[in-house]
Amino acid sequence: MSELADEIKTAAADKRAAGAHPPGLDRELDWAFENVVRDRPGEDRLTHALWSVSASAHITADAGLGETASPAKRFAKRVLAKLVRWYILRITNQVTNFANATASSLRLLSDRVEALAEEVASLAPAPGPGLMELERGRRTLVSSPLERHAVLADAALSTLAAAAKPGGRVLHADCRDGAFVARLAAAGVDAYGVEPSAELLAKPAGKGLDLVQGDVISHLRNAPFRSLAGALVTGSVDRLSVRDARRLAFLLGARLAPGGVVVIVSTHPAAWEAEASPVERDLQSGRPLHPETWRHLLGEHSIGEVEIVNGPDSQALATARPGTPAAYLLTGTRAT
Repeated sequence: MSELADEIKTAAADKRAAGAHPPGLDRELDWAFENVVRDRPGEDRLTHALWSVSASAHITADAGLGETASPAKRFAKRVLAKLVRWYILRITNQVTNFANATASSLRLLSDRVEALAEEVASLAPAPGPGLMELERGRRTLVSSPLERHAVLADAALSTLAAAAKPGGRVLHADCRDGAFVARLAAAGVDAYGVEPSAELLAKPAGKGLDLVQGDVISHLRNAPFRSLAGALVTGSVDRLSVRDARRLAFLLGARLAPGGVVVIVSTHPAAWEAEASPVERDLQSGRPLHPETWRHLLGEHSIGEVEIVNGPDSQALATARPGTPAAYLLTGTRAT
């Protein structure tokens, strides 16, 4: 009996070392490798991981029982093979199904990563004369309308201070160095700011300001439901895509408390077209929206009573489009 056990053990070890599989499986794996798992330059480690998972996905119930010259041993091996398969066949099928599902998920994840990598690469500006023109156009709009127009800044301050009187926090999104947060705090408002640039936050405009690094959409997504008495959004609204603008309107509607106020200070689209370079206008993924558009988006999420205050005309627009405001302030109230 021990001789039979040693022979079975040796045969199983030989099959594992040789990488043998049940009949037909080698052809199926070769087809899968050629038609499903594609070679991705620059992603060698991920490709090798996918190949490894696919190659190990199939688990067989074959115990490695080979033929033998002795009739008694041959009969004993067949009996043992049937007993082993009856016991572990269900287990091997379940494990194989799980492994195949895992391999499919990894292939899907790999495809998504590859698509995202291509999308990110396509967004990077190519070096050349056009890049200098693009950066020159961005510098003309580096400051926010809140900083350029004192009339709009004063209107935003009075609106938010009145909204915060019953209590509650006020958010200033894209607060830069926190200068306006400091003005709100001086007016007795429990205000804090969110700013994507760590460089701007490194030198705050005042001591003791509550400033956080981050973008407005990510911050609002993690904020408690209806926790804000007011929200002031500047800067990023001039660069949002349509999709992100819709997302921001939804989040503002969900995070404002009943009676809370949202204030949007944005560059007027006509002013942006007059001041930005042709390269920036063509390549920018997002651009300022008209106040009527923000009124529509906010109204979809129970923010009404919208008031629009136009800023003064700019010198650039005096030649291009007389009478068109360079910036505007939009105020809306969350329904109770």
